[in-house]
Amino acid sequence: EGGLAWNLGRELTTRRFFQKKYKINYDKVIAYEHKWSFKQIVEKIKLSRLFLINRTRYFPFLLPSAHLNIIGCLECVKLEAA
Repeated sequence: EGGLAWNLGRELTTRRFFQKKYKINYDKVIAYEHKWSFKQIVEKIKLSRLFLINRTRYFPFLLPSAHLNIIGCLECVKLEAA
């Protein structure tokens, strides 16, 4: 959520179909399901100090950018309590 590729894909496919078929505000519905963007999720994990992000992977282009990919995967390890 929040990347250019993701938003473009949604605009060209799901959003258009959903609004045409159901005649309701797709943006409002998706806001309930997608609370935070990928960037916000990464920030919250880092600020929580509960997990350490070991690895970040992207698909389909494998470039380290949430804007140029559709999926971002985080591999995290739970930190020990101090």
